[in-house]
Amino acid sequence: MRGYLRHTLLTIVVGLESIHATQAQIPTPDSLQLGAIVSHYRIEGGDVSVLADITGTSPASTKLSEDAGLATWKGSYAYIPFGLSYITINGYLKLSKANTYVFKLQNTDGAEFYIDQKKIISNDGLHEFSDKDGEVYLTEGFHPFQIRAFNGPKTKNREVSLAMANPDGTFEWVPSNMIYSPKKVSSKLQKITTIQIIKEEESDTTVATKLHPSYKLYDLEADNNFRPRVGGIDFLPDGKMVLSTWDKEGGVYLVGGILGESPKPVYKRIAWGLAEPLGVKVVDGKIFVLQKQELTQLIDLDGDEVIDEYRTICNAWGATGNFHEFAFGLVYKNGFFYATLATAI
Repeated sequence: MRGYLRHTLLTIVVGLESIHATQAQIPTPDSLQLGAIVSHYRIEGGDVSVLADITGTSPASTKLSEDAGLATWKGSYAYIPFGLSYITINGYLKLSKANTYVFKLQNTDGAEFYIDQKKIISNDGLHEFSDKDGEVYLTEGFHPFQIRAFNGPKTKNREVSLAMANPDGTFEWVPSNMIYSPKKVSSKLQKITTIQIIKEEESDTTVATKLHPSYKLYDLEADNNFRPRVGGIDFLPDGKMVLSTWDKEGGVYLVGGILGESPKPVYKRIAWGLAEPLGVKVVDGKIFVLQKQELTQLIDLDGDEVIDEYRTICNAWGATGNFHEFAFGLVYKNGFFYATLATAI
């Protein structure tokens, strides 16, 4: 089980509010929907050796995961890259019959599992990956649950997950079709997928709360095979987006269909094999890409939207194989290109 957990980087986090529901307050089935509410708290200072009370603390982010229960979160692997963080997982557990249920909580550092306001499992403190079991008699229907967890700033492998025992004594992750959340809460939240959670929590988790009035916000979703690690973005005169990717492919894509009230992105790779292309600039309809070692013009000679010539414009700064020698932030003004270079460390 542990080996399975380590294949995915994912932070799963939710607020404390919903754990305090009583049986009389449990929503009716038509007021619930599949999925759990996902939030992330970042706490500065405090005791990092045990779980802390975060009641009243505002989360850094709160969203809804529709496609992920405690199973399809790939073992609910919690990966928090920087500093002290608190995580929780809230929802309603749907049970098909009354029975005594055995749960297994697996985690690094502190974690607790509650259901119907009762603490069923506590595995608190600073420690390596371990698990604890707990059992409880539960009736048929919906039961509010919560997992609280934290990871200290020095923890390397950060995990938290919940499993249920089968009749034969084996354990499986709590499946997604048993996890629900109130529509009146979750319908107001941005809907995300497992991959989007991963990408967000690989960042510094800073969440934008306001948008500058000079900007407009659009949600663009291509098919599931297009999940670019964006290095640079600019736009052609016809409105198509030019996008470079910071990955082993080193690609450049044209992305169309992004305008209008109902955008439907269509993408095409036009160049590849570039070295860490972290800047893109379109000048008079011509595409320029900033690589680690040079500024390159991408030229399509026959109009098929595939680059035929990679023309070096400037490589005067030199570069080594050091991982930290980035070149990024490509800007053009009054006939000159400007970029930022990182130094080797």
